[in-house]
Amino acid sequence: MPKAKALLIGVNFLDRAAYGGRTDGRLSCPEADAAAMEAFLTGRGFDCDHLYSQNATSQNVLEHIAKTARDLESGDFFVMYYSGHGHRVIDQNGDERDRGDETFCLHDRQLLDDELYEIWPAFEPDVRILVIADSCHSGSMTHNQVRDHLVVKGLDETTERRINRKKGAYYAELKRELAARKAAKSVEELEIKATIGLISGCMDHEQSFENTEAGQSEMTLAFFSAYEKHGDFDDYAALHQAILEEMQNKEQTPQLTWEPEARPNPPMSKEIPIRL
Repeated sequence: MPKAKALLIGVNFLDRAAYGGRTDGRLSCPEADAAAMEAFLTGRGFDCDHLYSQNATSQNVLEHIAKTARDLESGDFFVMYYSGHGHRVIDQNGDERDRGDETFCLHDRQLLDDELYEIWPAFEPDVRILVIADSCHSGSMTHNQVRDHLVVKGLDETTERRINRKKGAYYAELKRELAARKAAKSVEELEIKATIGLISGCMDHEQSFENTEAGQSEMTLAFFSAYEKHGDFDDYAALHQAILEEMQNKEQTPQLTWEPEARPNPPMSKEIPIRL
């Protein structure tokens, strides 16, 4: 029987000082989102851990993923779920086509996508990894953050400018350190041998929303509604399509992508989703 582990991250509020000193980015639903996903995964045999708000620091998240990589073997399963603000920092090394590094807004700082790509090669070949990210990816957030009972899960433009002004040098140095470590590794050390599926809350130019009336974020609501209506799915494409159907007439379009991009793993992409 393969091992199955999950890390559920829900960030309702941020360290104000770490995000420019203006706001703590208060949200209502991420912790509830993560708790609901933990219950779902526990029912499917996953060994779950969670990190909420002030405990969802960059160190805690990175250490947990690194430990999971050491624990899992070929054929095992890891789910990482994140609900909270998403953002971008200016791309410093030209590795992003859209000139922005996508981030998860953890409590103490933004976690860059490059930091996750530094960890993924540590997983053994054919470990199955599913990342579910219910957050914004767009850096063009509007001032109109609240629309009736829908709240944008992204930082406003004023906060973005303050972060760039006060924390820009920090993220630039972090990018340089990541690039230096990458340059010192061989091609073999950089190869991602696991298969990684990503279900994200929206397209890069869109925003994700939480629904304060329902008490959960919009994509997470759609995920659970799809399972309630259909039960298990034949494959991940069918799950994704069911989520899209639940999100009709919404302002966000969940995405399904695979890493490595050129070599999606047929056994994972074609198997019953999130089953051992």
